Amino acid sequence: MTAFGEWRARAAAWWQERLLPWYAARGQRERRLLLIAGITLPIIALTFGVFLPLHDRVQSLRHALPKITRQAAQAERLARQIQSGKGRPVARASLLSTVERLSQRAGVRAFLTHIRPDPGARGQLVSLAFKQAPFDALMAFVHAAAKAGIEVRELRMQAAAPGLVHAQLRLAYPSASR
Repeated sequence: MTAFGEWRARAAAWWQERLLPWYAARGQRERRLLLIAGITLPIIALTFGVFLPLHDRVQSLRHALPKITRQAAQAERLARQIQSGKGRPVARASLLSTVERLSQRAGVRAFLTHIRPDPGARGQLVSLAFKQAPFDALMAFVHAAAKAGIEVRELRMQAAAPGLVHAQLRLAYPSASR
C-alpha cells in the first residue's frame, strides 16, 4: 500500500470512529449550521485568500502596462536618436561637470550612487550608476546628454519597481577612446 493509500485509510477510520459519532450526537439545527459552515468557509477562504489577491494583482499590472509600453517606446526613440549622433557640443566643458549639471537638471542626481571618470580617457569617459531612479527622469537625462553631444557608450537597465530602474551608463565625448 502506498503512503497516500495509508493516509487515506487512516483518514477514513478517523472519520468513521470520531467525526461521524460526534456529528450524529449534535441536534438537527446544529448539524445544519455545521454543514453550512463547512460549505461556506472554504469558499470564503478561496475568495479572499486566492481570487481577490490575484484579481488585484492583474488589475495593477493592467494599470502599469500602458506606462511601461510608453517608456519602452521612449527608450527606443532615444536610442535611435543617440545612435544617429544628433547633437554635438559647441564648446566642450569637462565631461564630469557637464554630467553633474545635466543630472541635476533632469532630477536624477539624488539617485546617482556612483560616478567615476575613466583614468585612461583623460576625464572624457565617465561611468555612472543609478539606483531606483525614475525611468522618465533617467531618459530625460540621457536625452539631454545626447543633445549636449555626449555619447552613451553603454546603458544597462534593470526594473526595480513600476516606473523605477537601476541603471549603469558609460558616457563619453565622441573623440574619447573606445
